[in-house]
Amino acid sequence: MKTLRTIGILLLALALTLGTFACAGKEAEAKPTEAPKPTEAPAIETPAPAPETEAPAPETEAPVPEPEPEPEPEPEPAPEPEPAPEAIDVTGDWYTGFYGVLQVLTLRPDGTYEMLSPEITDEGTEGTWELTDGTIVLDGGWVYDPIAIENGTLVWSDLLSNQIVYTREKPETGYQQGQAVQADAQAFYGVWKIEYITDTAHTMTLSAEAFGVALVFRIDENGLTIDDEGFEQPLPYTVENGVLNVVIDNTDTVLTAQDDGNLMMTVASDEDVVYILVPIK
Repeated sequence: MKTLRTIGILLLALALTLGTFACAGKEAEAKPTEAPKPTEAPAIETPAPAPETEAPAPETEAPVPEPEPEPEPEPEPAPEPEPAPEAIDVTGDWYTGFYGVLQVLTLRPDGTYEMLSPEITDEGTEGTWELTDGTIVLDGGWVYDPIAIENGTLVWSDLLSNQIVYTREKPETGYQQGQAVQADAQAFYGVWKIEYITDTAHTMTLSAEAFGVALVFRIDENGLTIDDEGFEQPLPYTVENGVLNVVIDNTDTVLTAQDDGNLMMTVASDEDVVYILVPIK
């Protein structure tokens, strides 16, 4: 009995053992077989790239100074408006060189005027004047053209339609006669133009060109030529005692050298008239 019990106990132990293995096998079948983990290679540390060598900073250049701005030009002051002719005081003395003769126009506040040539005579022309539409009208306009007021001057047209300008300043007029000098023939050589007409006493000197006298004389060793019709050929002349003698248009003519560098010419047919020749350079 004891032996059977022992065998029974062993059988029971064996059954328990087999049951245990059977359960273990079922559990093994139920669980998926885990693939073996691959052997991970040791991580290779990648060395960090070496820092790039920084390029040397370029040499610092000196800053180029900026050009100084040019100063702006100062604005020109606006011209002051010219006062209306009616607002200008035109009374008083006005002067001009009338064909080389000093002429004075006096406008009096009482509406009268006087026009005088003091180098010729003490007697002048008198009348009345008025300011009308910016012009000065003499004697009601029946003799003279109106006198315009322009930029502080008086502008008048004479009987020949030449403009005569009057100013407040007295001009130098006339010709200061030089003194005769002894000269040889070469002193007369050159080109000369009649510039003034006067008289033997030189009380009045006029502009030759204003009266249409614009003769030019050419004098050299071959003779005297006048730039005028009818005198194409040089005229013979003689020089004696510093005086040049020549016959022009069948008239004896004398030229005398002056200490001012001009020539004085007189004509036998009108000895009271004196012509002043100036050199043309």
